[in-house]
Amino acid sequence: MAKPKLSQVVVFGVDVRGGGAGASAAPDVATARKLASLLQRYQVSATWAFERFDTPVAQLLASSSPKHEIALLWNETPATRSADAFQIAGQLRDRVAQAQQLDISLQSIAADPRGMLPYHSLARYGFRSVRATRAAGSSGIRSIQPQSLRHGLWGVPVSCFWPHTSRLMQAFSLRALLNQQRLVSQGRDALHVVVDFELMQTSGTGCWQQLERVFQQTVQLRSEGKLRSCRLADIDLLVRAETSAQPARSILRRTA
Repeated sequence: MAKPKLSQVVVFGVDVRGGGAGASAAPDVATARKLASLLQRYQVSATWAFERFDTPVAQLLASSSPKHEIALLWNETPATRSADAFQIAGQLRDRVAQAQQLDISLQSIAADPRGMLPYHSLARYGFRSVRATRAAGSSGIRSIQPQSLRHGLWGVPVSCFWPHTSRLMQAFSLRALLNQQRLVSQGRDALHVVVDFELMQTSGTGCWQQLERVFQQTVQLRSEGKLRSCRLADIDLLVRAETSAQPARSILRRTA
């Protein structure tokens, strides 16, 4: 199989923490409506990762347009030993069952990159994509490529989290993000932007206007046929389509 390769693709995600007993405050519905409205205005689909699915914010997305993906935000203590795999598999099974009761089909998971995940269990429960949650000190914006994991899963690195944790760096972050999106539209890899819902709740108007500028450029490049926007759940089909489209080259054929 050819090495996975994506080009001219941008993936948008949203991390929604809170809503559970002992967790941070429940996600604000007004903020969710504002963000969903912004995505609807520009017809951009996103992958919303939740710690809990029985929240008004998750229910709000069920009737939203365009069609968003609901993913699992894995907030359990990171496992560092393979011996913990059975315990994690049981916890995953329970979370998948909770989602199914709410008619939610999970295909993507966001988890702490410092921990271990039982890929065989994820595949069995229907997951296709894995990505990291925000790590302390994460900065910089880079293009990405999906990584082939075991059991048919795709690891999808994150290009950047939005907004920047430092308000002083926010303007620089916007310029870097817009520039990186233009580079991706020229055929250089893919871009994966994850919005931190909790930070957006406390962000001022300027931060929201900057995020809208990102979506505006997305739509412009998309209308020019230079960029595609998608959800994490779409990565598997996109990679397979691009891989199958690559011409096979025999090792016996002389290269020019």
